[in-house]
Amino acid sequence: MKKTITRRNFLKKSSKFVAAAGLGGCGILLKGCAVKKDFDLIIRGGFILDGSGGEAFEADIGISGDYIKEIGQILSVRGKSVIEAKNFVVCPGFIDAHDHTDVELLANPKAESSIRQGITTLVSGNCGSSPFPVAEEIYEESKANLKELLQLDLTWRDINGFFSRLEEKGIALNYSTLVGQGAIRGAAMGFNDRPPSQEELEKMKKMVAENIESGAVGLSSGLEYTPGSYAEADEITELCRVAAQYGGVYATHMRDEGDELIESLDESIEAARKTGVSLQISHYKIAYPRNWHKIDAA
Repeated sequence: MKKTITRRNFLKKSSKFVAAAGLGGCGILLKGCAVKKDFDLIIRGGFILDGSGGEAFEADIGISGDYIKEIGQILSVRGKSVIEAKNFVVCPGFIDAHDHTDVELLANPKAESSIRQGITTLVSGNCGSSPFPVAEEIYEESKANLKELLQLDLTWRDINGFFSRLEEKGIALNYSTLVGQGAIRGAAMGFNDRPPSQEELEKMKKMVAENIESGAVGLSSGLEYTPGSYAEADEITELCRVAAQYGGVYATHMRDEGDELIESLDESIEAARKTGVSLQISHYKIAYPRNWHKIDAA
């Protein structure tokens, strides 16, 4: 029986430098503590920035399994692996909250372009575009494009199918994703430039609910791009209402970031005000010098 991949499955392994267990006789992050134990991994002599805002301090880190067990002076040399970190900074992995890496992880599961920057968690599915649900209208085209560009087979149509592929592949970082409003609209009513029928709107709302229940962290929109741009403000608000009910966020690439910046901001904020959804403006900027004077109003 096929296993359903949930948010818990993907995010249960938090960064090794965030999770920590209590230390026998020595508080976590306490300097000057000497211990003799065996570990799977010892990171020795690094400058530790623990994310608390405190100053860096030099210490060793002992890791067993997926958990930090000791931070201090570790006298034991019996680690299955030892990383000499002298003159290096050791810190929690960074979270890239606006990423567009999804199907690429199937082609490059090591994700070195992220890992080498210290990024250990991605939030993808931004700007209204997620690799699910796959619209029937473009399934064959998407299948051909994926094969040509990344030599991959399109074997999924929904979030659970995509998560299963990632789990089968095995990826080097934590992956979380939004569900794209553009992808949902395309799956529900094709690439038609018109308001949805009530039946189509209900179908989209159901998709938002199902995707968040299955592990998406919220809804994204890319209102400069088709088919998402075909949606009016009321349609977006209805989808945000569902996202809010499930504790999801709403991350938007607004309808305009230049001449109609203020109107686009108002639309985004109004959707959040009406629904209570947590709002993220994905690209908070002002395009073109002729609009720079709008900064105070924005």
